[in-house]
Order: sequence, then C-alpha cells, then structure tokens
Amino acid sequence: MNKAMIRLAVGAFTALLLWSSPANGQLPGASPATLGTANNYTAMARGFAAIGLNPAGLGMPENEGFTFAIAPLTVNQSLDPLTFSDIFDYEGRVVPASVKEDWLQQITAAGGQTGSGAVELTAFSLSWNSFGVQLSSIASGKTNINDSAAELLLFGNAGRTGVPGDFDLQGSTMTGYAVTTLGVSYGIPLSRRWIPGVEQGLSVGITLKQSWGHALAFAEDSGTLAQSDPLEIEVEFPVIYPASGGSTWNRGSGLGLDVGVAWERGPWAAAAVIQNVFSTFEWDLAELAYSPGEAIFDEDTNESDFDDRPALDAPSAMKDRVQDLTFKPMIGLG
Repeated sequence: MNKAMIRLAVGAFTALLLWSSPANGQLPGASPATLGTANNYTAMARGFAAIGLNPAGLGMPENEGFTFAIAPLTVNQSLDPLTFSDIFDYEGRVVPASVKEDWLQQITAAGGQTGSGAVELTAFSLSWNSFGVQLSSIASGKTNINDSAAELLLFGNAGRTGVPGDFDLQGSTMTGYAVTTLGVSYGIPLSRRWIPGVEQGLSVGITLKQSWGHALAFAEDSGTLAQSDPLEIEVEFPVIYPASGGSTWNRGSGLGLDVGVAWERGPWAAAAVIQNVFSTFEWDLAELAYSPGEAIFDEDTNESDFDDRPALDAPSAMKDRVQDLTFKPMIGLG
C-alpha cells in the first residue's frame, strides 16, 4: 500500500472516530477536497485549502509553492426531522391525514421543526509558499418552529382533531445573515527533518480575518396565540432587519484570529485549529430597524403595529440576542 493510500485509509478511519466540522466559520474551505470530505480535511489541507481550515498547513514541507482558486461555490440546505424527501414524495398530491399525523409526531418528539441553508462563495483564494489570502462571502439562515406552529401549518386552525383548538407559537425563531470576510494567513515551519525514506514536518499557522456584515434578520415569537373560545388571534413576533437607506456593506464589522498546528511523519498526520481565538465582530444596531410585529384580531378588535423603528428602540432582551449573534470560538481536529 503506497503512502497516499495509507494516509487516506487512516484519515477515513479517524473521521469515523472523531468528526469535527468547522461549519459556520467566516472562511469556507475553498478546495474540492474539502467539499469531498465534508470538511474533514483539517490534517491534510495545504495551499489555498489551508486558509479556511488550518493555516498551519501552509508551513508543512509538502506545501505547494503557488495555488489559486476563483469563485468556488457551495450551497447546502437541511430540514429536520421532516426532510425535503418527505415533502417531495407528495409533490402535486394531497397529503393524507395519517401522514401528516406521523410528521407531527416526529416534530413533537424532536422538540420542533428546524430548517437551515447557506450559500458560500469565495471570490478568490490563493497561496504563495507559506502565505495565503482569501476573500469569501456567506449568506446563511435558520428557522425553528415549535410543534404547535407545525400543527397549525399542517392541519389549519381546526387542528389534528378537526375541532378548533388553541395554538401557542411562542419560541419559534428565524435568523439570517450575510457576511464577507478577508483572511490573511501565514504558516510557520518549526521543524523539517528527513530520515531516509521518512519525511517529518511541524508547523503553526495564523489567519487574521476582517469581516463585514451586510444584512441581518432576527425574529423570535414572544407569545403568538391562536385561541378558539372566544375566537382571537394575538400576534407577538418582533423582528430586527436591515434599515432602509443604510449601509449595504457595513452593518457590522470586526477582526478575528485563527491559530492552528500541524504535524506529519511518514503516513501519519495530525492537526488542530482554534477558529476565532478572539473575535471583535458585532452588529451595528444603528444600521438596523425594528418592528414590534404586534396584532390583535377578535370579534371587537382589529389592531396591528408593524411600523418601522430604529433597532435601538427594540426591547433590551432582543438587542442582547442580536449582539450575541457573533462568531464564536470553534475547535477543529484531524
């Protein structure tokens, strides 16, 4: 078995034992190998692939002199526990009540239905010996609805029993953002020693990142209630979103730092990286707007308030949630 096959086999086995994916980082992996291994490429990333995964790869002995990529694109989406496959099975057909009941039981057991998706575009990624630069943009979103909201969507206000009931949608959330990041990486060789027939390397690497936030949308149901007796709908779904007429590029910004280490000897390789050892990124509330998302509908009342306000006027708890939407430290092992 040659060296490449041994490393591939060991890497695949290790991935089964210890899987770590640096998902939701500001700099996506820009190489086909990264995508083909579902981001389990931390120990083997070299050249421009190392910038988003582990900058220490730029300092390893077999790192290539010059690598370059233009516009690699990744799109992903997921639904859980109800999946796209479940829905597409009934495309163009009426979903039987028994199937909807089974779906609802799955959602209830899972504590709600979630959906997420992301588009990751790297304008360019290049490396020259131990130096690398990457410019990437990410648009990502996630939605979560509770079991009452799922029942309302599947069965309508008559519910699963056919008798009008009460539905409490509190806790359902929606978050989406778009961010562009410029990263500059450098790999520092610490040891390069060759035993006859065996190559060994050890390096550390850093990536300094500057991120700009283009858009943010955040909503959290704080008490929407559909009531049957007496008939009443009370909506409480406040939303924070980009303010009209504001900046389209810089609605948030900040610096971040990734630090990695890589080691290799013969067919064996190991690596570790901490993304966002520190991060100063935060959203600028002055560039965002707020809507209370309040409404009451009953036999005697028809009132609503969806008017725009500065995000600085939002409730303190909601502003705190937005300010907490930052890039957190993550550990990757390979």
